[in-house]
Amino acid sequence: MLIEKIQKMKLPTAHIMDGKTCYWDPLRRKDVPATPEEKVRQQFIQYLITELDIPERMIQVEMRLSLYPGNELNAHRADLVIEYLGTDNLLYPLAIVECKAPDVPCAEDVKNQLFTYCSEIGSYYAIFTNGYEVYIWRYDDDKKDFIPLDRLYTYKEMLNGQGAPLEFGPVPDRFPFDQLKEHCHDDEYLIGTSTSEYNAMIALNLAECFFDQSHPFPTGVYRHFTVKDDLGTRYLRCGDASGGLFEGIYRSIRIEFQGQLRIVSFTISPYRTYNRPNLFSTALNVAIEKRNIAHHSLQFNLDHFMDVLGKQCTFWHSGAIAIGRIGSGKREELRRFVADIAPELISGEGYLLGKLNFDRLWYMDDPEIVALIENLTTYALIRDLYRDAKKAALKQR
Repeated sequence: MLIEKIQKMKLPTAHIMDGKTCYWDPLRRKDVPATPEEKVRQQFIQYLITELDIPERMIQVEMRLSLYPGNELNAHRADLVIEYLGTDNLLYPLAIVECKAPDVPCAEDVKNQLFTYCSEIGSYYAIFTNGYEVYIWRYDDDKKDFIPLDRLYTYKEMLNGQGAPLEFGPVPDRFPFDQLKEHCHDDEYLIGTSTSEYNAMIALNLAECFFDQSHPFPTGVYRHFTVKDDLGTRYLRCGDASGGLFEGIYRSIRIEFQGQLRIVSFTISPYRTYNRPNLFSTALNVAIEKRNIAHHSLQFNLDHFMDVLGKQCTFWHSGAIAIGRIGSGKREELRRFVADIAPELISGEGYLLGKLNFDRLWYMDDPEIVALIENLTTYALIRDLYRDAKKAALKQR
């Protein structure tokens, strides 16, 4: 009966990404290959949530054990870790779940691996499943060993007084338009400290527009790509062309471009360069994600490439581009790529990407925002095409 319930759990919708069948993982919020093991994991995650009442935010997928105190050098990863909130308001591991493909039995080596992981991070419960078998053990302090249990237990039963679910309140309301000035420099991890007050107000409006999921970005056919769906906000770690690493909350849309699915994400963050390390500007970052690897195709410096005249904000770019270890690309070469695909972006010696009137709160379905995002996405995709061409040419030499 238990196995039948698990096997009937709804899987994420499968789709093709770069020629491979993938699931959209609702917890990791990214595409993952639709392997037999992943099918088991996705169905078991749904069972944990719907049948055992485990909060989604208390389930960590592919969790690095080094993130738990005392395990900084631990190289292991657990398929799933179920956490709880301790009395000190810190998160602790409650259970580790090992998910295997259907043809992998619960052999002694698998159990020993699972018990080792639990012992390393202090998890009291160990669970194994391959989609056809489910086993659960509880660590017995007196026997100093894991003992098998007769069934799966609900989250509250497993907690058994050890902690309580982490409660998340409602998403805070956006700042009213007339309060943007008051809050524009509240968060130095969002707005650069060197950004002028007026530009910071504009950047805060953009950031909250990206984070506000009440207005989805419109799906449909655009000039150079098709928007499949709005994926909402996601936590990403993105590299850039100079070897830097950015991480934070992004707003993501899934698109189809030249027959390939891509995920394009947007966020606002502080920005600085090596030649001016004490100047913290603010950037609008456009990340492109393929094969589950995200990188910044465009880091748009709002302090430099946004012209403000009264309430009108004009977004343009010079065409400067870096290509990883190759160094800087040639602007005239990038211009030929843009001219072939999206000549409407060319304006004088640079590129005109959009205009916004700073007289209201912006939303993802606002026509001016839609036009800006469409142009930023197109420009970022072309920049990556140019980078790919330069890297391919270098390999042929």
